[in-house]
Amino acid sequence: MKYVWLNGALQEMSQARISPVDHGLVTGDGLFETLAAYEGKIFALTRHIERLKKSASGMFMPTDVIEKTNWKKAIDDLIKANSLSDARVRITYTTGEADLGSDRGTSAPNILIAAGAFPQMATEGSLSVVPWPRCERAALAGLKTTSYGENVKALYYAKKNACNEALFLNLKGHVCEGTGTNVGWIKNGKLFTPTLESGCLAGITRGLIIELARKEGFEFQEVDAPLSELLNADEVFLMSTLREAQWVSKVDEKTWDPSTNKITKKLKKLFVDYSRKTLDP
Repeated sequence: MKYVWLNGALQEMSQARISPVDHGLVTGDGLFETLAAYEGKIFALTRHIERLKKSASGMFMPTDVIEKTNWKKAIDDLIKANSLSDARVRITYTTGEADLGSDRGTSAPNILIAAGAFPQMATEGSLSVVPWPRCERAALAGLKTTSYGENVKALYYAKKNACNEALFLNLKGHVCEGTGTNVGWIKNGKLFTPTLESGCLAGITRGLIIELARKEGFEFQEVDAPLSELLNADEVFLMSTLREAQWVSKVDEKTWDPSTNKITKKLKKLFVDYSRKTLDP
């Protein structure tokens, strides 16, 4: 990664600068989106920018800078400058310089876009249920913010338990989400995923997979469900920009044989085929 896009222009990464008292750095007062590019072309840009605006409104952050930015040109230029094909693109939006406390300052916000090669993902997911619940009524519930301390701690816990993703329940004990994924499960041919009221993020991939599965005739329900329903499922899967649709082999001590990866495999193919043909759904 040689270049980044910062506040309207490409810059060499070694020269790009954000203030040490940027409020995103000092307090985590920021938002982000992770997007995928396939063969140099960005996927689902409109949906990601709409979610960025929704998160900004939810955080009482200005949306005008989002609306004024030519996102497609910025990302296209960045991908080309870094000679990328399949890529991971990260947008970060912070409120700019402020004092060292919680109050925001009056300086202009910062928008940073970085891009690197699409990472090699594990062939299967593995989940560890963490002992700290998601609060479905929290101020940041459902917003994609840079306040990621909970997720960092949870993922560290999961990896200490030989898993590659954590699973949060909410305060009601219902299945919620992973640290960077939405979760789904399959029972008797029916597909399930937590409701947005559970406190989970409205994932872009989640939404598209629900749409694609229903078009293919699958029954896909959004439910509030205890962990036992997921553990008794025929298949469990994860959904995210980078994992797409990923079959889960275990949740702590509960395991599934690879032969059970049937419907998830179909979902993966549906999503991959669609995302390579439809750039901005």
